[in-house]
Amino acid sequence: MNTKKLSFYELTGAKSPIHKLMDPVLSRVLHLNKLNDVYQRITEPGLSDVEFIDRVLKTMKIDVNLSDADYSLIPKEGPCVVTCNHPTGTLEGLILARLFKTMRPDMKILANSRVELVPELDDLFIHVDTMGENANGNGNVRGLVRAIKHVKNGGMLLIFPAGAVSKINLKKGRICDPQWQNGVARIIRKTNAPVLPLHIDGNSGPLFQIASFFSPSVRIAMMPRMLTRQVGRKVTVRIGYPVMAEKLRGFSTDEEVMAYLRSKTYMLRDRLMNRLFKNRMKNRKLKTISAPVAPSVLSREIAKLKADDKMLSIGNFDVYVAESHQIPHLLLELGRLREETFRAVGEGTGDVIDITSHDAYYLHLFSWDREKKRIVGAYRLGKTDEIIEKYGIDGVYSSELFDYKAEFFEKLRPGSLELGRSFIVKDYQGQYLSLLSLWRGISQYLLRNPQYRYLYGPVSISSDYTAISRQLMCRFLLDTYGDDELQDLVHARVPMNFKSERSISPYAELEFPEDITELSEMIRDIEIDHKSIPILVKQYLKLGGKIIAFNIDKAFNETADGLLLMDFYNINEKSMNKLMGKENVVLYREKIKQLEMEDVEVEQLEVKIA
Repeated sequence: MNTKKLSFYELTGAKSPIHKLMDPVLSRVLHLNKLNDVYQRITEPGLSDVEFIDRVLKTMKIDVNLSDADYSLIPKEGPCVVTCNHPTGTLEGLILARLFKTMRPDMKILANSRVELVPELDDLFIHVDTMGENANGNGNVRGLVRAIKHVKNGGMLLIFPAGAVSKINLKKGRICDPQWQNGVARIIRKTNAPVLPLHIDGNSGPLFQIASFFSPSVRIAMMPRMLTRQVGRKVTVRIGYPVMAEKLRGFSTDEEVMAYLRSKTYMLRDRLMNRLFKNRMKNRKLKTISAPVAPSVLSREIAKLKADDKMLSIGNFDVYVAESHQIPHLLLELGRLREETFRAVGEGTGDVIDITSHDAYYLHLFSWDREKKRIVGAYRLGKTDEIIEKYGIDGVYSSELFDYKAEFFEKLRPGSLELGRSFIVKDYQGQYLSLLSLWRGISQYLLRNPQYRYLYGPVSISSDYTAISRQLMCRFLLDTYGDDELQDLVHARVPMNFKSERSISPYAELEFPEDITELSEMIRDIEIDHKSIPILVKQYLKLGGKIIAFNIDKAFNETADGLLLMDFYNINEKSMNKLMGKENVVLYREKIKQLEMEDVEVEQLEVKIA
C-alpha cells in the first residue's frame, strides 16, 4: 500500500520551519487528514488514472449529468483544445478526465504542478507552475512546449484558462472566473486547433471566498477542505459547439480571443430547461384536442373545389387556396392541426381547436398529400383591402397584437396580404417539399393577384426558448432587420421588456452578435436541445423580410410575435426563380410595373381634380 501522505507545506510550497511545526494542526483544520485517509483506502499499485478517478468519484458520491446531445459534440479524433471554467479547483479536472478519456484516451490536462503530489494522475497532466517561484521559469516553458506539441500531434488538451479558482468579484457582485489568461490564446493560435467550450457547475463555499482575498497560498491551502465539501454533489456539465480556428483568427488580440471564449463558456451556464415554460404548460388547463376529421370527408371537399382554386402540384403535394364556406370540414381539421402543432413547441390556445372569428373571412392556403390523403401544412391569408373596407383595421387579425396607424397600410400600395397561423404537420417537418410547396402556392396566388405586393403578419418565437435566447433574437432582429420609418406607425400592444446584453446574462457578459450566423451559434449553444433560430424566421429574412415590432401574445402562451413585412417584388432573383419559375417571374414583374403605372396615372388624375 502507498503510505505517502500529503502535508500542508508540500501543498502550499511553504518552507518556513513554523509551517512544518504546525503541519499536524493545519492538516486537520484544512481536512488534509480526511483526504489522506481516503487516498490510503482507494489507492493500490498498478491503478490507471481512469481507475483511480473512478474510485475517487465513487467514494465522494459524485453524480455527473451530461446530456447525450452534448456528449456527441466531443470531437472523436484530431487536435482539440477544451476550455472550461474553474469553480472548485480539483473536482472538475477529475470529472472531465473521466468523461473524456472514454472517447479520447489521448486527453491531457494542463494543470498546476502541485498535482504531481498525486502520482496516479501523473500521466494525465502536463504540469506548469502558475503561482510559485518558477512561474516564469524553464519548467513552465517545457510544459507549454509539451502542451503545444501534444495538440499538434492530434491530441486533446483541457485547459482552465483562469489559472485560478472562481472567486467573488465585488464589482460585479458574483462568483466567477477571473479574467482568462492571454497565454492560452497563444497555445490555440500555434496549434490551429478547434476550441471546445465547456461549463461545469460548482461552488467553492464561503470560507474559500473569504480566503480568496488573501494570498494564493491561502487559497491553495483551502483546496482540500473545498474538495471534501463536494461530497454527494450533483454536477452538470454542458458542452458547446466547437469554435473553429478560422473564427478565432478574426480577432485582433489574444485578449479578445479569450474574452470571446470565456463568454462562450459562461453562455452554457444559462443553458437550462425553461422551467417557467414547463411549469406554465403543466398549470395551464389544456383541453383535449378534437378528434381528426376522416380523410374521406376531406377528400370529398377537396374534390369539389374549382379548378382555379388549385395553385399547383409539386411531387405528391397539391396546393389549394379556398374560402371557409368551401371547406367547412377541412377548416376544422386545419384548426385541429394548428393546435396540435403549436402545442408541441410551447404555443397553442389550450382549446380543443385553434379557430378564430377571422377564419370565416380569411382565405386558407393548404398543401395536400394526395397519396396519403393528409394535410401537409397551411397558411391563413387575409386580403387587407377587403378586410379593412368591411371590418375596419380591427378586422385584421394582427391588430389584436399590434396597434396600426392607417398610414401603415397606405404605404403598402398597391396592396397587401396578411399571412398567419402557418404550420407544417410534425410528420412532414424537415422535408424539403413541405415548406416549398406552401411558398410556391403563395407565389402562384400573388402571380394571379399581383396587386398584393406586400406580405405581412406575425412570426413566432415560442416560450419553448429560454428567456435569454428570446431577448437576444428579438433585439437582434429589431436592430438589424428593422425599419425605422414603419416602426413609428406600429406599436406592440404588449411590448417586450428589453434588457441590455450584460443584464441578460451577467456571467457570460455577452457582446451583441454581429450577424445572423453568430446569433444562430449563440442560440444553439444556449438551448439545451441545441435548436437555433426558428426556421421560418430564417426563411423570411433570406427573402428580404423586415421585423417591425415584437409583441407578447398572452393568449398564445406568452409567444413573442414579431411583425414581419416583406416586399415580394424585391425578393432576390434566385429565390424568385425558385418560387415562381423564370418565365413567371418575368410575367409577375411586368404586372407589377403595369400596376405602378396605373397608380401614377390615378395620382396625377387626383391632382388635376384637386
